Amino acid sequence: MLNKFGVLIPIADYKGKLPLNDDQLLEWAILDTFDALSARYDQPQPIEEVRAWFKKSGLSEVEVRYGGNGIIGRGIKKARAA
Repeated sequence: MLNKFGVLIPIADYKGKLPLNDDQLLEWAILDTFDALSARYDQPQPIEEVRAWFKKSGLSEVEVRYGGNGIIGRGIKKARAA
């Protein structure tokens, strides 16, 4: 069914490209297709702003960089004292 409508609507298709089962492939197709077609809700931020969010959150070992799908960030949450 996805292939039938793929001509009219651009649908993400990972069959044979990722080691996923059929249910996972369908889920990825739905999520990535929605992501690609819902750009009006996209609010890109400059990397400096994203980096500031991470630091303001109190994370340590913060790494914010450009990745394959925009900005990627990671950090370590400090443990609370018991």
